[in-house]
Amino acid sequence: MTAASYPEPRTPLSDAATDVGRHLNLEDPNWLIFVAAGYIGAHPELSPRQTNLDAITLFTGARHAIDNYVRNLVAAARRDGASWTAVGKALGVSKQTAFSRYGSMVGERDGQVFLNDIVRDREIPLTPVDSATPEPEFVAVPATPAQLVTIAKHFEGTDAAQPENLPLVANALMVNAQKLAASEGADWSDPTAAAKYLEIMLAMFTPKR
Repeated sequence: MTAASYPEPRTPLSDAATDVGRHLNLEDPNWLIFVAAGYIGAHPELSPRQTNLDAITLFTGARHAIDNYVRNLVAAARRDGASWTAVGKALGVSKQTAFSRYGSMVGERDGQVFLNDIVRDREIPLTPVDSATPEPEFVAVPATPAQLVTIAKHFEGTDAAQPENLPLVANALMVNAQKLAASEGADWSDPTAAAKYLEIMLAMFTPKR
């Protein structure tokens, strides 16, 4: 590579930036070595020990910045409709791990609030219910105080357990748990059956703490 290949005026750091751009590879992060080389070239007065310590500081700061960028990129990808399976593939992890790191039990897109079902990688729309809300096709039996406590404990420490979110989350769980019970011929008025199907529904959701 000739000197003319680098923009003028040349400095160790500007050369490093040029090298990073030329060697950037999504599948091989070794281009990062050019960042360290640029810093070392810009500070020839440093001892090898101090150079290594400074490189640690440099890359640690870069890691924190990259973590923030990745979090914002994941949020943007999700807003654009990317599934957790797709996000996990981009991160090189499972959809469950991707959701655990960056997900939220309750999400919102274009004004629609929804509950994330990470097991089936789908979103369950949540609709506030009041006296003006038309009766839905399937009317769920409201959660009992004991069931609300069970749901709140399951999601304790997450946004799903917040007072403003818990009624919507509980309603979505009740609808789906009771639909599942009905499809299997179970009687929801039987406390044992109700507890069983609510437990099945809760098992589909892994709280992010």
